[in-house]
Amino acid sequence: NPDCSGTAKVIVIRSNKEALQEAYDANKDRVEEEYTTDTWAAFKAALDKAEEVLAKTTATQDEVDAAEAELERTALALVKRGDKLQLERLIAYAKAEQAKPEYQYVVPAGKKAFEEALSKAETVMADIDASEADVQAAYDELLEMTWMLEYKGNKENLKDLYEFAEMLDLELYTSKTAEPVRAALEAAKAVLDNENALQADIDEAYNGLKAAVDGL
Repeated sequence: NPDCSGTAKVIVIRSNKEALQEAYDANKDRVEEEYTTDTWAAFKAALDKAEEVLAKTTATQDEVDAAEAELERTALALVKRGDKLQLERLIAYAKAEQAKPEYQYVVPAGKKAFEEALSKAETVMADIDASEADVQAAYDELLEMTWMLEYKGNKENLKDLYEFAEMLDLELYTSKTAEPVRAALEAAKAVLDNENALQADIDEAYNGLKAAVDGL
């Protein structure tokens, strides 16, 4: 009725921010230093957006729901940086073993595997964003490769005996005593030529050659 005066009512429908507030409160106290750089950046952007939407009086329900979903998604995607204390200690141990004089006698295959694992471990150690999985993998590999240091082979005594026996004129001895020396020399040479020969093999070749020479 045009002759009637009245007051128009504006109905404001406020969005429900309860779930967003709960998600924000559950995540706002996370510490940046505990997480990898990339995952933290995405999470922090979502956290800031959630705070902005919570403060926005005119935020629509769609905005609130989107902010909550993104905060929950990025929170779940956070990757913790690995605890490197045990890896650091293992690296220190590995380097101490490497510095020992007997390291020179570790067979080449063992050295190669050990040094590669040590290099990987040092790379992970230097990576600020290395995850717990990265740290654990590096630790496990280096620990396994430290056992390779047990595979040693010092050929110095065998080499000296071999060179001595090789200079002998076996034609001066009977075939009964000379043939064992020739066979032992052949066996010793095979061990000397094997760069990954272990100490047990070296000792066996040495003892066999020595016994043959002593039997001349």
